[in-house]
Amino acid sequence: MRVEQMLAWKDAVQKNTYRSYFENTVRTKKELEQTFSMLCDVALMVEDVAAAGCFLNFLAEQAETVSLSLSNRAYLQNTREIFESVEHWLPIQEMESSETKAVEFPKNVFPPAVESYANGIAIALKVNRAPVYTAMLAACAATLQRKAVTIFCEDETQTIPLNLYVLLVGESGASKSPIFKTVFAPLQQCIAQATPAYQQALSAYKAKRDIHEERLRHRKKQLQSDDCPETEAEILAAQMQMDAILPPGNPNILSDDTTTEALTVKMFQCRETAAIVSDEPSTLHNILGQYTKDGNANNILYLKAFGGDRYAYNRRNAGGEIVLEHPLITMCIGTQYRTFDRLTQSDALLDNGLIQRFLWCHLESYKVDSSRIPFRDAAVKSAYFHMIERFYQMPDANQVIPWSEDACQMVHQALDTMWQVQKVHKTFLNKAEITVAKLAALLHMMWQDVGVHSEYIDKDTAIRAVQLLEYFYETMFTERDFAGEELQKLEQKLYEKTVAIGKPRISRREILRTVCSNRTEKCELLLDTLLAERKIAVLNGKRKDSFEVLISPFWHL
Repeated sequence: MRVEQMLAWKDAVQKNTYRSYFENTVRTKKELEQTFSMLCDVALMVEDVAAAGCFLNFLAEQAETVSLSLSNRAYLQNTREIFESVEHWLPIQEMESSETKAVEFPKNVFPPAVESYANGIAIALKVNRAPVYTAMLAACAATLQRKAVTIFCEDETQTIPLNLYVLLVGESGASKSPIFKTVFAPLQQCIAQATPAYQQALSAYKAKRDIHEERLRHRKKQLQSDDCPETEAEILAAQMQMDAILPPGNPNILSDDTTTEALTVKMFQCRETAAIVSDEPSTLHNILGQYTKDGNANNILYLKAFGGDRYAYNRRNAGGEIVLEHPLITMCIGTQYRTFDRLTQSDALLDNGLIQRFLWCHLESYKVDSSRIPFRDAAVKSAYFHMIERFYQMPDANQVIPWSEDACQMVHQALDTMWQVQKVHKTFLNKAEITVAKLAALLHMMWQDVGVHSEYIDKDTAIRAVQLLEYFYETMFTERDFAGEELQKLEQKLYEKTVAIGKPRISRREILRTVCSNRTEKCELLLDTLLAERKIAVLNGKRKDSFEVLISPFWHL
């Protein structure tokens, strides 16, 4: 890739190893012809003026040795003029930071003890508190998604389950793994405590099935020998009795890296419930078709399971048809920015509305005084652990949580405002009502657990849910396009540098340096547009202070 090549060459020039690197990478005249202009551009990226000058002399020697084309020689001459017109490189100033104030995660949305525990985790791990709160919402959803539903629409026949799809976005080393480990520890503990009883129940189930299968074989032999109608009726009755023996539900609903087929089988064993908790986006890559022969996305289960809709899976290697009547999945997945940028622009995830079902927030690391770590306080820790344990032990009853009239009215007004302002793309707003209903129901259950009893979702809970929705939507759409945000800053600089001639101007070296400091596909597209396609024309190559270039009027990024 062009950017990677330029960075490698720049490193070789700065370390004075470019001669050996040249011998290993450029073996023919054709290769030199194809890469020569890029090598000239590299010289303008090097901070050390002396090293850049030596490299240009080396390129001139190579051009003479192999008799390069006139166009490449002209490009070298042009580059040398630019290089020699500046006595020393002017320092490249850092791009201005965005003036938009960082959105703060709303306070007092969780019960006080749970909020104290979340804040303590954030301080101890040196991260902002938003991802910790978001992961806690997902942990509660994973334990409650089969226990309760809510109704929030004119059609009271439509119930909304309490599951969530969330993404935590941050660079490597941003403490995604510790957040997952800490927040989901009580759920892991509940599963470990329930596993011995499940193993016993599973053994009893298998023994019972074996007995009934033996009876069936015996009756079938009798039918073959005497062909009596009574025996045939007994066989049918025995078959129905065996079919009525259902396996116990597997308490381990957690999955990490999983394919759709494996997840379907697991959900069939786990009362049609699953929670995908992973600090890497491998599951999303699988959804996009990583293991399919044709490479097409395989996301129907995840679309259905967001609302608990019926899903039928029929594959030869899955042992026949598996039908999930009300599948429910909660996803809490971590990803890095480069992968996240590709995922959020994937047509396979955008076109059918899967990415619109996700809430995501961004991890930010910072330095804190780690001498005091409040999340180790036994009281606040036990409050969170006991809440998850109580949720986990609730029966699968799909308890219906209704709404009070004033709560409904307040949420409708908030959603109407969102539609009028249109800060969010309408495909996301289409999911806003369902999402805010899920958030409100989860908060209702959390506050009810600490003694704030209410039969309905009241106005206070609805306000908290709207605050959460507004936070997620605002951060999602101010920070979602990580590479695009950097390019927008660069584009803005182009127009800020418009002077007397009324056309956008910027240092060619600044373009190279800015683009190559951001290794993303969009930035490579920018580099190719500005350099490879030659949409740069030297405006004043011998300017006293520096040099500038004229950007093509067909600027379109």
